[in-house]
Amino acid sequence: MSSIEHSLPAGPSDAHVRVLFELENRELGDAEALWAERVGAGTVRLDNIPMLIFGVSMGDVVSVTSSEDALMFAGVADRGGHSTYRVMLEDADDAPTQDRFREIVTLGCAHERLTPRFIAIDVPPDVDVFKVYDLLERGLQDGTWTFEEGHCGHPVDAT
Repeated sequence: MSSIEHSLPAGPSDAHVRVLFELENRELGDAEALWAERVGAGTVRLDNIPMLIFGVSMGDVVSVTSSEDALMFAGVADRGGHSTYRVMLEDADDAPTQDRFREIVTLGCAHERLTPRFIAIDVPPDVDVFKVYDLLERGLQDGTWTFEEGHCGHPVDAT
């Protein structure tokens, strides 16, 4: 099974395990492999920002099953309160684009790059998701980037 790999997060490597998430769109591979920390029997807490999968975010506790020599995603056990957005930059080397993206990071968001133009953003629970979304929308409107929501884990009042 070919998979999209993430870098191991900082910290002791023996505390981390890889969890495979099967991809619906197989153009980039069969699975995305996220690093996670064991938290209980059959459960792990995600420690990477999902690049290609929908419905989970960093910090979520997920159930896993063993398959051959890998752990496979089986479902969400508990939400961590993070949100995930993916940004596709029009021009990764453009100074105004870098400045606009830096505004998002300055709010307290982490990010991982799949390519120089494709970035996954983690919005932690204590960061105002509405401010982040406003910056994402402004970048979309002025042609700086396109973006998609991988998962919104923040409470959002629909009123």
